[in-house]
Amino acid sequence: MTQALEINPLIFYIVAGIGIFIGVHYLFRFRSLHTKAVFMYLMCALSIVTFIINKAVHFFVYNRHFLNLLPLHLCYISVFLMPMALKFKQKAFFDFLFFISSTGALFAIIFPYQPYVDGVFSAKTFTYFSYHFFVAVIPLWMFSFGMYSPKISFKNASRLLGILFLMGLTMHGLNVLLINNGIENANYFMTMVEKGGQNNMLLGLFAALIPVDFFYLFFVFPILYAYIAIWNLLLKSA
Repeated sequence: MTQALEINPLIFYIVAGIGIFIGVHYLFRFRSLHTKAVFMYLMCALSIVTFIINKAVHFFVYNRHFLNLLPLHLCYISVFLMPMALKFKQKAFFDFLFFISSTGALFAIIFPYQPYVDGVFSAKTFTYFSYHFFVAVIPLWMFSFGMYSPKISFKNASRLLGILFLMGLTMHGLNVLLINNGIENANYFMTMVEKGGQNNMLLGLFAALIPVDFFYLFFVFPILYAYIAIWNLLLKSA
C-alpha cells in the first residue's frame, strides 16, 4: 500500500469519491429537476472554493509564482465553465464539460501531476483532488440526473476537439512566452514535453513516443474520439 501511495497519493480519495458519486446518484435520482439543479450549483460553488484554496496554498505555502497559478489549465477553466453551463444551458458547454473536462479531470486524478500533490492528507493534495473530483463528476451527474444527453454528431465532436486543439496551441504559445521571460515552470495544458514527461506517468509514455513540445499530446485526440464513439454506441443501443 505504501508503494501504491507513492505512485498515486490520491488512492484513498479515489475510493471515497466513487462511493460519493454512486451515493449522490441514488440519493437524487427521484428528486425534482429544481432540487437537482440547486445541488449542482452547490457542488460548483464547492469546486470553486477548493480551487481557490488550492491556489492559495501553492502561492503562500509553496511560493509558486502567481503567473503559474492563473486559471488557464483545462480543469481550472472547467471549474468556472460548469456554473455557466448550468446557467445558460448551452449544449456546446455541456458537451465540452462531459467529453473533454470530465475525462481530463479523471486522468488528472488517476495520473496526478507530481508537483501538484504532496502527502496523502496535506491541504495541497486534498484540494487538488477535490476540485478535480468535482470537474470529473458534475458533468456525469448532469447526465445521470437527466439534465443533459451526451448524444453528439461526428461533425460536432470534431468541432469540439478543434476547439481543444486551439486552446492547447494558445496555451503553448503562452508557455513559451512565460518561459522566455523567466517563468521556468510555466506549463499550462501540459504542453511542455520535458516537464510533462518527468512529472506524470501517462504523459511520460506520450513523451517517450513523441518527444516534441505540444505535439506529444496528440495522442489525446484519438483517445477522445474513441470515448465519444463509445458513448454514441451506448446511447444508440439503450
